[in-house]
Amino acid sequence: MYRKVIVGFIDSDEGRDAVALGALIARAAGSRLVLTGVFPAGPPQELIGDGVNKILEERELALGRKLQDAADAAGAEAEPFPSNSRARGLHDAATELEADLVVVGSSSRAGLGRVLAGNVALQLLHGSPCAVAVAPRGFARSEPHLAVIGVGIDGSDESTEALHAALDLGRAAGATLLLMAAAGVGHQSGLGWGYGIDNVADLVRAQFQSYLDRAADEVPDELLEATRLLRSEAAQALTSEADDIDLLCVGSRGWGPVQRVLLGSESSELIRNAPCPILVVPRGAAVGSREEGEGRSKPMSDRGNSEAAPT
Repeated sequence: MYRKVIVGFIDSDEGRDAVALGALIARAAGSRLVLTGVFPAGPPQELIGDGVNKILEERELALGRKLQDAADAAGAEAEPFPSNSRARGLHDAATELEADLVVVGSSSRAGLGRVLAGNVALQLLHGSPCAVAVAPRGFARSEPHLAVIGVGIDGSDESTEALHAALDLGRAAGATLLLMAAAGVGHQSGLGWGYGIDNVADLVRAQFQSYLDRAADEVPDELLEATRLLRSEAAQALTSEADDIDLLCVGSRGWGPVQRVLLGSESSELIRNAPCPILVVPRGAAVGSREEGEGRSKPMSDRGNSEAAPT
C-alpha cells in the first residue's frame, strides 16, 4: 500500500493535474501526501554577486509560497527540494522521503485527456526508486474519481506485482478491478516452430486466457469488475480499453534492478497515448508486501508457470 505519495509540483496546468491524481490516490489509500517543489540549487554565494543571489532567493521564496498554497489547498505537506535537475530532484526526494509513489503530470504537448510523459516523467520511469504515476493532461478539470482500476496481465511476476498493487488500492478505495490480457500474435516466443498463423493465435489466446484465469482467482468476487482477453498487441489493446477505467496499473520490465521502475516496450507505448492515468509498479515491489501480508499469493511464475511473456 502507498503510505507516502509525493507529487512533483510545478505551477502549471500539468502540475495541477499531478496534484489532482496524487490527492485522489492518497485519499483512497489513506496516505500522507507531500507536494515537492524542485528549485535550482544555484552556485555557492561566494561565486556570484549579491544582486544575482538576491534574485535567486526571491525566486526560491516565490516558489515556496506557491508550493505551500497548493499544498494547503490539497491538504498536503509542502517539501521544497534543491536540485538543478527536476527529474533528479524528484528522484532524490523520493529516496530521501521514502516515498512509495511519485506522481507527475503529462507533457503540455499531450492531447486533452491523454497521457504523454515528458522528459521528467520519462527519466523517472527509467530508474525511480518507487512506483510512478502519470496524470493525463486536463485531469484536474475532469472530476476525477477511482471506481474501476485496470490491470495489464501477461503472466509475468511484474504483472502480478501490478495486480497486487491494484488489489490493495482497490480494497482501500472500494474500486473494482478490470483484468486485461493482450493476446496478439506477436507473443509467439516459446511456442515452437511448425505452427500455422491460426494455430499460433489459438495457442497464444489459450496461454493468455490461463494467465487471466489465474489472476482472477486472486481477486475477491466483489472486487472483480471483469476479465477481458484482447486480440491485439498489448499497448494498442490496453489503450483501446482504457476509456472504461480510471487508473491503469502495469508492471515494469522483467529485467533490471529490483525495486526500480524500468519501462518495457509496451509500457513505453502506453505512456505516450493512454486516455487515463498510468501507474507503473517497480520490479520487485510486491516482494515486501507479500512477506508482510498474510495469505498473499505467490507470483504466477512461482506456481508452475514457465512461459511468462515479457513485459
